[in-house]
Amino acid sequence: MFEKLLDPYKILDRLAVTKKPCTIVADADILEAVKHRQSAEGARLIPTAQVLGGKSFTPQPGPYFVVTARDEHNVKRRLRNMLARNGIYPEIYGALHDLAPHVASEHGALSKSGMDAAYEALLTQPAFAIACTPRSGSQHLAREMRNHALGHPLEHVRPPVIELMKPQMGTERFGGFDFVHWLASLVRYGTENGVFGTKLISHFLRDIDTHATPFERAAFDAFLKRLPVIYLLRGNKMMQALSRDRAKATRNYHLFDEQKREQYREKSQQWDYSFERLSQEIRALYQEERYLHDRLLQTVSPERMMLADYENLDLSQAVGFVETQLKVTAGKRQEQQSTNVLRDDLTKSYAEAFCRDYAAAYKADDPETHLPHLVKIDPESFDISAVSEPDTVLFQ
Repeated sequence: MFEKLLDPYKILDRLAVTKKPCTIVADADILEAVKHRQSAEGARLIPTAQVLGGKSFTPQPGPYFVVTARDEHNVKRRLRNMLARNGIYPEIYGALHDLAPHVASEHGALSKSGMDAAYEALLTQPAFAIACTPRSGSQHLAREMRNHALGHPLEHVRPPVIELMKPQMGTERFGGFDFVHWLASLVRYGTENGVFGTKLISHFLRDIDTHATPFERAAFDAFLKRLPVIYLLRGNKMMQALSRDRAKATRNYHLFDEQKREQYREKSQQWDYSFERLSQEIRALYQEERYLHDRLLQTVSPERMMLADYENLDLSQAVGFVETQLKVTAGKRQEQQSTNVLRDDLTKSYAEAFCRDYAAAYKADDPETHLPHLVKIDPESFDISAVSEPDTVLFQ
């Protein structure tokens, strides 16, 4: 399990950024996994690594990094008490609850360890969220918000975190993972220019709801309740389905390097057209939109939400919304970042084919043939509705 965490987050490699001697306290099997995965830069830390246990342990000044499959909080307490008996009071960080959120925030320096400061950030730090379903353009909006010095919104909750929330044996989580502790550390480390920003993608929000303990769910809702939320809606579900279907087929979700476009075109040949598959994707995306809509309204008042239209995104409105809600001032916009659109002639041809096939299959008196291809949300009341009648104009 820890190997799954090491690869995407490269947690132990990040120890090298401390630029000072440190000690890794680890379970024997995890220490072996660390040795095989550290980069050349991180490998210089290996000689100072210690196996968790009293026999081979020699107290060092620190800092210390605890990497364990057992209860991380308990190991940190034991280590702190043992070092205190030797007159040593170093910084002690846990891989799951300190390093993982630090790496997820994409920042390069660890703050002084201390959960009081982390929970303070969770309760009081100016923060906002971008909420959406998959393939709704959140990457572009998040980059532009950061471009205005309004935090650094990232998709912080990803599969490794969800895996840690799942019980591994019986009711125990790996390393005693505590989602509230992790979230508090994330807000602390992920704050940029005085603002914390994050992205809430519908299926990861559902995963949190599924695997959180009642206490964690209550704490998460309390955090969410105080956030202003930009609800980013991609109403054209057919085009969204095409985008998601293509990303799944090619394993390319974003394109930031224009020089790689030709390579992307070659991969695109793996993408084939299927009316049935796209129909299933449209239905799935509509269910995701309904879930996101209903889940947010359970916790966040409409006054704290702004509806952003993917097809006609008003960036100045989004910036102004965050400024007003958080009582902060956006920075001067930096140089505009390029946005590489993956949609091309192949997308257009598949869209046209789908329009023809849907018009041929649609029967007004047969709900089984109806697809919610266009979703609308009222920007004031946040009432949600869907259009299913074929209309080629809507598919442009």
